[in-house]
Amino acid sequence: ITHINRTVLAIREIRAGILDRAKKSSDLAKRGENLNDKLYRLEDVLTAYTAIYRMEYHAKATKLDDKLYNLAGHALRGDARPTKAQMELFEEHKATYNKVRDGVRRFLDKDLAVFNAAAKSAGLKPVAIPAHFGPGFNFPR
Repeated sequence: ITHINRTVLAIREIRAGILDRAKKSSDLAKRGENLNDKLYRLEDVLTAYTAIYRMEYHAKATKLDDKLYNLAGHALRGDARPTKAQMELFEEHKATYNKVRDGVRRFLDKDLAVFNAAAKSAGLKPVAIPAHFGPGFNFPR
């Protein structure tokens, strides 16, 4: 859950940086829009970013963060270890997160690098990779 939350925060920080630079340069506007869409697709797997009310967010566990909250709540009930089914479900959720994490890594290495080069050519500072993407972001599979 912590890794998901850090990833969501970092995605949002990167998005803000991209949109800020896209507003300042007409050459970057279309690129910024495309990158924004890519980031929303990644974030959408992790959390219900469109939810307005708390109950709307928790009404159905449709996104990875809420699925993990629910799983943790069930696994922590009682004095027994998590069941085999709970452990298997956790591994499925972890694999989903790893796919998104790998997508974010590809985004940073390819898309953001190209955008930052264009921003630099336009006389703008590059978008920094947030500190949230430090050691916690690269946790072992």
